Amino acid sequence: MELLRDRAAHAVEQMDLPGCDPDKLDRTYAQFALVNRAVSGWRGIYLRQLRPRLRQSAPATLLDIGCGGGDVPVMLSRWAARDGLRLEITAIDPDPRASRFAAERHQGSGVRFRQATAADLAGEGQSFDLVVSNHVLHHLSEDELPVFLAESAGLCHGRVIHNDLRRSPAAYALFFAGALPFTGSYIRQDGLTSIRRSYTDLELQAAAPRAGRSSGAPRSATCWFSTRPPVVDVLVIGGGPVGLFMAALLLQQGVSVRVLEQRTGAEPHSRAIGIHPRRWTRSSESAWRRPSWRRGSDQARPRRRRRQDARGDVLCRRLRKFPVCPVPAAGPDGGHPGRACPAA
Repeated sequence: MELLRDRAAHAVEQMDLPGCDPDKLDRTYAQFALVNRAVSGWRGIYLRQLRPRLRQSAPATLLDIGCGGGDVPVMLSRWAARDGLRLEITAIDPDPRASRFAAERHQGSGVRFRQATAADLAGEGQSFDLVVSNHVLHHLSEDELPVFLAESAGLCHGRVIHNDLRRSPAAYALFFAGALPFTGSYIRQDGLTSIRRSYTDLELQAAAPRAGRSSGAPRSATCWFSTRPPVVDVLVIGGGPVGLFMAALLLQQGVSVRVLEQRTGAEPHSRAIGIHPRRWTRSSESAWRRPSWRRGSDQARPRRRRRQDARGDVLCRRLRKFPVCPVPAAGPDGGHPGRACPAA
């Protein structure tokens, strides 16, 4: 794609402009949480690169440079706490709007938010066990990049992790389609600009040695690049029963899938009373079929089910049993007070 052959170094993201819409900017910061969970790969980075360096006995210190809406450091803090590991996080951003939003939105998270730059902390003589950044490098020019890498390495006596986008036609096309649901914010418009501004692997690898020679950082400080592109074969919007089941079928066929779901927990009540025969037959290779079959009720015993689907094929199924559980009567608030059906 001619558009992405060269890096769009002079392109400007709307959210970086001083006069951008403050409401759209706040919605952009808020939607960063979902975008980062979907495409940034921080769970894998935490498991492979960060968690092995954390301890229960003594706290490790981590600096997040350019924290934006603050969702990434809060995620890291929660994962470490869940694993019983001690992690003290400082998150900085030079933009006062981002620092204000993150501090207000994540009060009580245990993360310390500051309006500052890496150079400010270096001038204070601070040092951290771990230094990370998320989607910061593409904001920097070819001259600014080695300086930033040197500053981040100088702040760290452990591991430095810069996680950013990778410029490619596939990344641009998939984000162009996948970001359509993000309305009322700068996510889609600026996300496409970010991909055009981002570096390729070769460009980053060429910049890292220059930073290492000019940093003066101790030998134990290493720069590790995570350039996870937002590239999957299929993007599923909505993690309900249909979306998750379709994602499972695609994964069985070797298709890479990412599921986007805005809810953070399971619904307390069932949204279905059973699994229909068509879906049941398609689940023959799924790991959950056997335990669900054992939990199934004997309430439905069709000797033969005959129907015609949309393609005109006649489907005949002989079923002795398929999972069904009764739905309790609605409670005073209109909801179902009983537990969710295990098979749904």
